[in-house]
Amino acid sequence: CREGRFAVSGEEVARHLTKFLRAKYVIGAAYRSLSDRIRGPWRDSIVGHWAEHASEERKAAYDIAMRIIAMGGDPQVGALVVPPCSPDVQSFIGCLLELELSAIENGRELVRLAGDNTAMKVFGENLVLQDTQHADDLRRWQQECAVVLR
Repeated sequence: CREGRFAVSGEEVARHLTKFLRAKYVIGAAYRSLSDRIRGPWRDSIVGHWAEHASEERKAAYDIAMRIIAMGGDPQVGALVVPPCSPDVQSFIGCLLELELSAIENGRELVRLAGDNTAMKVFGENLVLQDTQHADDLRRWQQECAVVLR
């Protein structure tokens, strides 16, 4: 293949991309849903920040869907469920952080499956970079909120 061979079949890569797409939709929905539930003096700051994250997740989901289509697949994910969290900002952050860490694992797996296909490898690495930035932001919010709540 002129673009570089995957480490596995193209069908397996497309299946993983669909799994990753589903995760991106869930993360975006979680940012929006949990933003609606935030209370406290830091609400507006967090909601604005999480809206940016949700927008970036939506763009990433679109890019993944376009990859699936380009590979001849159908980016259908079915019903989405936002994981339940206690109604406090620390729980929300913990829930979102877990989703971002799972997305990082999905991205790392995509890089592995990409094999010699440089474009897919870089695509996966860029997704990991963005999810790592989101995780770092969540960790900072977690620390800042802990200080405020003391």
